[in-house]
Amino acid sequence: YSGVHALKNLSLDIKKNSVVGLIGDNGAGKSTLIKILSGAHQQDTGDLYFENKKVVFKSTKDAMSLGIETIYQYSALIPQMSISRNIFIGRESTNMNIGNIGIMKKKEMEEAAVKALNDVGLKLRSPNTPVNLLSGGERSLAAIAFLFSIFKSFPSPFYILDEVEAALDDANLHRMINLLKHVKGDAQYIIVTHQQQTMHAGDVLYGVTMEPGSGSRVFTKTKADFEELINKS
Repeated sequence: YSGVHALKNLSLDIKKNSVVGLIGDNGAGKSTLIKILSGAHQQDTGDLYFENKKVVFKSTKDAMSLGIETIYQYSALIPQMSISRNIFIGRESTNMNIGNIGIMKKKEMEEAAVKALNDVGLKLRSPNTPVNLLSGGERSLAAIAFLFSIFKSFPSPFYILDEVEAALDDANLHRMINLLKHVKGDAQYIIVTHQQQTMHAGDVLYGVTMEPGSGSRVFTKTKADFEELINKS
């Protein structure tokens, strides 16, 4: 970016059916790495391999077609839109499709949204309730419902969770961690996080750091090592 290397000489390996924590200071290159893995950006050099096959992503649709789903922090949800629309945004159920245009199956999406909301204990009169009318606690539960619906309705082999805990209170943060532990046998997960509690969900933690003159470096630590560093800071 304008002569600045966001990532350079970076290499990492994500093993099957694992939960990986990705941590690092602001500006270390975490977001750039996530954008490359999700197809939002293309790397200038280097190769990507998915399930032992070299892949080239020219768009996020290319990554999604292989089952790579990226879920961003919930502050990015559209407040004026309903819970149902937010849950299915970009994944709308449609029929009578002509190319990329179709008629949304609103009733089907609303019923699925109600099921996801009930699963997390959020009882609302309507899935058509706009997000901006929810209380802080209700938004937190809606965030968890979003995760539930993605994992159940759109199963994929690889998920990237980019600071999804940003909108969660402590109780729902624990719900999210337990959910990840429950579903990790079905897929791989990368969790980008600043939360010490979320780190406990990871099987391994990768730290990304930028070193002047040499580019990005990925170092692997056990959770105990990171906890020791945090306690010293």
